[in-house]
Amino acid sequence: MATRLPLAVAALLTLAACAAAEPPRPAAGSPGASPAAAAAAAALAGTSWNWVRFRSATEDVAVPAPERYTLAFPEAGRLALRADCNRGAGGVAFPEAGTIRVGAVALTRAMCPPGSFSDRYVQDLSRATRWSVRGDELRLDLPDAS
Repeated sequence: MATRLPLAVAALLTLAACAAAEPPRPAAGSPGASPAAAAAAAALAGTSWNWVRFRSATEDVAVPAPERYTLAFPEAGRLALRADCNRGAGGVAFPEAGTIRVGAVALTRAMCPPGSFSDRYVQDLSRATRWSVRGDELRLDLPDAS
């Protein structure tokens, strides 16, 4: 299936829903959060995703072991991840509809095997600025690296 990217997108992380993902559950928005931000937090709370692809103007990389790169939103305002041989957790905010801001992530620092995407995955997640769900895919847009 071909994927069409908006022209403004410099790079895109694509994550597919995990088979064992819980259905989204209602979540309380943070105090002062806009209704759109509260809806975003509620929509993703309780979901889990596997990283399957990275696309940019110069790269199209299919992740060889998606189950080793996960992103979960166990509750509103929190995320948990697996980055190959490392695990992490941190905060996440949805300041406006369609936007995402990943906070500092506490991460184990095991040395993963050669060829691991662990560091890149964590760095790219921390750079994500926009999100959308299309079918069973969570798409995270990254800003232009230049």
